[in-house]
Formats: sequence, structure tokens, C-alpha cells
Amino acid sequence: MKVLSHKATGGFMTHCGWNSALESLVNGVPMIAWPLYAEQKMNVVLLAEDLKVAVRVRVGESGVIGREEIARLVRSVIEGDQEGMRLRRRAEELKEAA
Repeated sequence: MKVLSHKATGGFMTHCGWNSALESLVNGVPMIAWPLYAEQKMNVVLLAEDLKVAVRVRVGESGVIGREEIARLVRSVIEGDQEGMRLRRRAEELKEAA
């Protein structure tokens, strides 16, 4: 929780377990969602499609998530391209509402 509440934390790569997601939301930190199994896949639908505070990692044709994909998402969220800025604004809105 200390890391997520630190002002230098610009994003959170998460497996989308519910506790991790809530901690990120409470601190207004946008997420890079990498669900692994069980309810995590349902959680990412809520976080990315409904709440719009996360971007989902895309799996390549080989079933592997490439380093280019990770780099693209980290740049988007941390450096703040248009999508990253939208995520950041939305995360901040939800932080204020929490």
C-alpha cells in the first residue's frame, strides 16, 4: 500500500486480484492488467471496460506476451499518451469518489 500511495507511482502492473485492484483504485493509480486465472479475468473486464482505469495486456498469436507489448503499455500509462492520460484522469476521479 505504501508503494501505491507514493506520488512517484505512475502505474501498476497487476494480475487483477481484487485486493490489488482495490488498493490501486483507492490510491488513484491506473493499471496495466495481466490476469492469470479464475476471477482475475472477470475483474479485468470491470476495470478496463466498465471503470476504464486499466489497459489489458494483449497476448500474441503464439500465446506469449511480448516485451514490445509490455513496453508499449508501460510507456502509455507512465509517460501518458492520450490513452494513458484518460486512464490517469479516470483513476483520479475514482480516488476522489472512494
